[in-house]
Amino acid sequence: MNSNVIAAGNAPGEQYVPPEYSAVQLPTYLQAIRSRLFGANPDRAMLNYRLAQYMGILHATPLSVFLTALDPRITYTDETGGVTGELFDAATYYPTLYGPTLLSLLGSPAAPDAQGRMYFSYTLDLASKTVTQQSPQQSVSTFALNGENELTNPIALQGSGYSVNVYLPGAGTSGGVLVPQGLVPGGNFSSPFFGQLIDSPYFGTTWSQLQAAIQDDANFSAVWQIEFFNRPQWDLGQIALLLQNIGEVNENSLFGTTLVEPYKTFANLFFDHPELAYSLGGFLLAVIYRTNELWGGG
Repeated sequence: MNSNVIAAGNAPGEQYVPPEYSAVQLPTYLQAIRSRLFGANPDRAMLNYRLAQYMGILHATPLSVFLTALDPRITYTDETGGVTGELFDAATYYPTLYGPTLLSLLGSPAAPDAQGRMYFSYTLDLASKTVTQQSPQQSVSTFALNGENELTNPIALQGSGYSVNVYLPGAGTSGGVLVPQGLVPGGNFSSPFFGQLIDSPYFGTTWSQLQAAIQDDANFSAVWQIEFFNRPQWDLGQIALLLQNIGEVNENSLFGTTLVEPYKTFANLFFDHPELAYSLGGFLLAVIYRTNELWGGG
């Protein structure tokens, strides 16, 4: 991984990392190559996701012997399904058990691949009519409430591809609406979760009490913390194409101007092998071996 990036939220695919671990400084050519492999500024979720794919493809071929040649210990799982399979389609919206949901989701996920930022975090505050984004960047935007019906206008979650509507029972009506009895739902929908109600003066009241409160209180307020991950959309074939255009200088730095083993084998695999697993595998091994050299490995 060679990263000191701290895991974000419930970042999937975490593997054991010794507490004393510290990343090494990479030369410019390896930084450029890693930006193609992981994105320009990857978060921990993207690093975990792509590494699961890369290590999975290496362990699926005889090229895995090159991995254990450096160190026979394997301290990570080489199965990709646990990481890529648990991701977390934010477009899947799970209502709570206690009646209608307070948030509804619109839009589709933006591709996080170029920047490598999968984790998104926002705080939505009805009182101040603001959305504060904590990740992948920090920003504050404002929105207006729609007083004509029970749904707000779509509130954008900047950069994610999504927006939300907030359901306000009884807003804009004289007689209110019929809603099931029960606790006000907090919005724990999935893991990672989407839309958790974290603060409201009416939290824990019944729906009928909440309905009445909204009708009587024009300054009704509530705050949600919204977190999710956007799944990468580039497949390994697309990444392999990006690696074909890293430039001659970077290629020479990676494989060497005078090919010696094992870089001669890695270069032949990358440039000449017709199968993706071997071609991409050769490139990945060259990156692994060059990084290992920086650690003082043989």
